[in-house]
Amino acid sequence: MKKILAILTIFTIGYISYSQEVTFDKKNFKDDKGAFKEAEAHLKEGDRLMGIMPFPHYNAALKEYLLAQQFNPKFSILNYNIGICYLNTPLKFKALEYFQNAFKLNAGIFPDIHYYLGRGYHLKMEWDKAIEHYEAYKKVINPKDVAKGQDVQKKIFECNSGKKLVTTPVRVWIDN
Repeated sequence: MKKILAILTIFTIGYISYSQEVTFDKKNFKDDKGAFKEAEAHLKEGDRLMGIMPFPHYNAALKEYLLAQQFNPKFSILNYNIGICYLNTPLKFKALEYFQNAFKLNAGIFPDIHYYLGRGYHLKMEWDKAIEHYEAYKKVINPKDVAKGQDVQKKIFECNSGKKLVTTPVRVWIDN
């Protein structure tokens, strides 16, 4: 899944966007060409680091993407990639903000955006929102892709279990 996502991300930089989005294109930033070149270099380096297989360098790519985002925070693919990076670091909880930004800028960015929004809400224990996005993702999954279907069903089960467990907390002590 991660390999496919990384490859898909690299090849979709030229993805056509909606009107809210400001793409990473020289013509959109005529007044600040020097900063644009620097930001574009950070973006390309982030893409390169994400594309290293079999183990993308998420932490290093994240640093590059965040530098590029300072120049252009309204690029959906960049927000999406930052979310992917955060999701693969110990700071997973920060991913949701970037997936939300990507979705606001371009709701059709990638078919799996609902999966990642679901993951973000899931990590924040916002069970109903997570289930809503997982259900939306189920609609775009190829029925022949059984593994993805099972993964989403498992995530929905986890959310439903989380809702129940939060309502009846149990006090426990853990001794080493």
